[in-house]
Amino acid sequence: MFSKAVTKAALAVAVLAVSTFAQTVRTTQFKIPFDFKVGAHQCVAGNYEVMAGAGAASIWVRNLDNQTVVSILTNAAESTRPQEKSALVFHKYGDEYFLNRIWLSNTYAGRELAPSRLEREMARNVKAGAATTIAASKAGR
Repeated sequence: MFSKAVTKAALAVAVLAVSTFAQTVRTTQFKIPFDFKVGAHQCVAGNYEVMAGAGAASIWVRNLDNQTVVSILTNAAESTRPQEKSALVFHKYGDEYFLNRIWLSNTYAGRELAPSRLEREMARNVKAGAATTIAASKAGR
């Protein structure tokens, strides 16, 4: 009897957790005009869909042109003010772009990627890095 009650309670908590997660995940489209890296994965310029959630530990970056998908673990990022639009922030070293952060519209929440080994190496070797922000847009074909 006790075992059935515990099982039902655990199932209810699991359903609630999945439901809450589903409500916080957002899918946003971006047109990215340059090749870039997501962690150690090389991505080509094109139309992308990024799925991220304020409470999710990983993000998914899907190329809408060739349907390739990259999934990577991230850390939570917070802003001092709500973001007006969803946006991607890239670090640029020389001619290389690295996805660094994803901001979600109308929230203080975002996701931040840890620098890859190559990005850390380039940051040491390049005199000055730069940040480039791409705002969410309708991905054109």
